[in-house]
Amino acid sequence: MSSLVITILEEATVFEGADTVYRYDLVPPVLTEPWALTAVVEQAQAVLPEDGEPVEVRVTMELAPDAPDAPGREEAGLAVEAVQAALRAGLPTALPEAVQEVGLGVREGEPVVEPGDVGDSGDAGYAERPEPTEILYPSLPSRTSPVNGSSASGRDALALMKGRTGKHTRGGDEPLWRRFTWIHLAMVGIIAAVVGLSWWTMGRSTTLGTEPKAQGIVGSPVPVAAEESEGAAASPQGPASSSPPIVVHEIGRVRASTTAGFRGDMEGEDVVFRGEDEALRIRVSADPVFGVPAEAVLREVMETVEHDPTLSGVEPGAPPQGEKEKVRYREEPGDGSVVEWVTWVEAGHHVSVGCHTREASTVVQRAACRIVEESTGVL
Repeated sequence: MSSLVITILEEATVFEGADTVYRYDLVPPVLTEPWALTAVVEQAQAVLPEDGEPVEVRVTMELAPDAPDAPGREEAGLAVEAVQAALRAGLPTALPEAVQEVGLGVREGEPVVEPGDVGDSGDAGYAERPEPTEILYPSLPSRTSPVNGSSASGRDALALMKGRTGKHTRGGDEPLWRRFTWIHLAMVGIIAAVVGLSWWTMGRSTTLGTEPKAQGIVGSPVPVAAEESEGAAASPQGPASSSPPIVVHEIGRVRASTTAGFRGDMEGEDVVFRGEDEALRIRVSADPVFGVPAEAVLREVMETVEHDPTLSGVEPGAPPQGEKEKVRYREEPGDGSVVEWVTWVEAGHHVSVGCHTREASTVVQRAACRIVEESTGVL
């Protein structure tokens, strides 16, 4: 039986299954939010195997030794419970039927926290909660299997967790200074930097003898900077970011990054990344050179391109002379598809990245391939 281990750290959440994925946008302070729980379920679906065999899912939390006892462990418990409820209710909706077999189980000897076991924050103190360490799922429940004695959908479970987490927020009871986080400090730093740069620009223009009209133009960005700083202060309140998160994959000898939604699989000695675009595959390989100089390896690549009728467009014209200098060429297998190859020598390995499309590549496809190319390294 294969397994999926979800480890919640202070700086990231790690998914270890057929692929290892680090999600730096999913951390305990936000793991009780509905959008974060949805992202946990989607990422778990992406790393589960597709062969239909039963899967053992474990959710663990690792706290720093110097973490505060009351606030840190309270947030840890809420985060683990939220992920547990989301996996119960949301994960089976997109899984193969062969995985949806047995009801939810818990490791023997570990306490189970029920919704009714938690007291109100209005009491004299918070109710004592068993420390959440590891929650074990022998296999995943079906869409209609009972959870805690009743049938629940993903929307109901998320609504329940949202209500429970709202019940335990300590913002109303804490002093004002304890509500500040690193996000607030970053916002203050950005505002100070923008204001300082504006004043420095105004002073420099005045020293150079700028005309009064020009001084008015230079001074005009000050209110604009204030508006930008207000926008920067408002942006962290929304869960969505301007760009999708980057996912780091470590498979075989290769470490590479993709946008969310890509899955890496081993095909022979190569790693193949597939995403939502069915017309795109990104192939990565890293073969040992066994001491052969980089210039000799790349010279052989260029000579192969010159003599193979399916290969063309080699760049540059002369062979590179050192490591990490790249050679690019184009392959047309004859079935209408196109492979844009880039190859180089790094850390004693001949690394190749191929952007394989069904026809001429689009701008979006080339951008996805470039992310993989620029992040590929040898483990």
